[in-house]
Amino acid sequence: MYFAIETSLSRGEIEDLVILDSSGNLCPETSLMVCNMVHSFTGISLSPPSSPPSTPRSLSPEPMIVLSEKAKIRKLKMDPVFTRTLMSLLKESPAYRRHFTRDISPDSLYSAPASSSPSLSTSPDLLIKIKMIKPCVRHIYYHSSYMSNKTLWEYIELDDALHWLSTLGGAFSNLGEHSEDFARRAGDNAFKQLIVAQKFGDKTVIAKCWLFVAMSLMQQSQFYNSMRIVKKVFKFTKTEGMKNLAGTSKISTICRGIWARLTYEAKKHQSSEANIEVESKFSLPADCRERLTEVGAKKVSETSMHDVYIDQPGFMLVKKDHWLRYRNSSIELKYPDPNIDHATKSTIYREETCKQAIEEILTCKVPSSVDCLGENWIILVDFKTKREQWSLGKVGIVLDELEDGYTLGEIEMVVHHPSQVSKANEEINQLANKLGFTHQWKGKVNHCLRLQNPAALSSLPDMQKQKEA
Repeated sequence: MYFAIETSLSRGEIEDLVILDSSGNLCPETSLMVCNMVHSFTGISLSPPSSPPSTPRSLSPEPMIVLSEKAKIRKLKMDPVFTRTLMSLLKESPAYRRHFTRDISPDSLYSAPASSSPSLSTSPDLLIKIKMIKPCVRHIYYHSSYMSNKTLWEYIELDDALHWLSTLGGAFSNLGEHSEDFARRAGDNAFKQLIVAQKFGDKTVIAKCWLFVAMSLMQQSQFYNSMRIVKKVFKFTKTEGMKNLAGTSKISTICRGIWARLTYEAKKHQSSEANIEVESKFSLPADCRERLTEVGAKKVSETSMHDVYIDQPGFMLVKKDHWLRYRNSSIELKYPDPNIDHATKSTIYREETCKQAIEEILTCKVPSSVDCLGENWIILVDFKTKREQWSLGKVGIVLDELEDGYTLGEIEMVVHHPSQVSKANEEINQLANKLGFTHQWKGKVNHCLRLQNPAALSSLPDMQKQKEA
């Protein structure tokens, strides 16, 4: 059984011809003799040529494939676009040809299921004549075209902006190694890249932008925030929608590289320029807020804090005047600077918030949270505080009230070098005298130790005991 599909123009000229066998195989066009005058054909035999071998007619033609006498002829009228699509599929797609020969029967162009169709081996041949008519006019949907065009150009512009910002960010980041101003500009540029990347919706680009922000924070010595970002990005690479993407492994490698640099810079910074907190404690008069307003101080915030101080058995940290606490679940260590004299009206401590740096200072592992202390750690005191934060230039003023009604005021400044401590003390004392505040040695921790852990008081350093007395 054979299938012949013939297309013609409106004037009758044959434009294209495709012949298929019952298996859907494409037959060469030269293997079938097509006669436009006869609609059914019979087998023919060709005799050997009588002309001399030197002439073209001496070439023996291949056996011809002809349609059977019972061949069915079907005439259709179709749009030229659909017609050329059909012919192209029949010529180029073996899978489409197989489906075509299976589903098209000589009795109907839309046959019944294959189980009820007659056997192809016994079915008559089929000739489909398709006459192409004048094509239909298809109107362009201009609104859809406008939307598509607008979206396309948005992506083009966003891609261009992302490339420019990436180049500019690289320059700022390089200069940021030697200038904190350029480091901040690199961070601002990274946030702009992040906005563009979020419009794209590309997860790998978004992750890279966050790492650019982490690099900027590291250059500004904001190691804790930088480490938090790197941790979150690395954790993000392990999520279901991210771990199988092509660029994820590269981002994981970048995270490890930045983390190695972060730990080095944090250790280097901690040994040379760790923050030094200089503070003095005061009893609070009833009109303390009015006094602060009169000198120009402004209330910045009002928060609640939950402090849990921990120590090792035997109060090993208290004896060394080291105070390890979790404030609202964030770890912090306050410890004395050996180069600074504490025998003043102020308490002067270095502060460290990086867990790895804290472990290096204490030369031991510290718990990740209060909920998993283990056998080597105990809770020293646990209390909650309502705090008002006031600001006056570089000086911070805090007004604290514990749950039992105990109140305390602190005036504090943060410096980065021991040489700046003396000047900080002078500024704190000048402000205290201006406000009429009275110095008070006992702080919140001392107050809570007397109530919750009196045994720890005997372990306080001698200097602290003298102040308590």
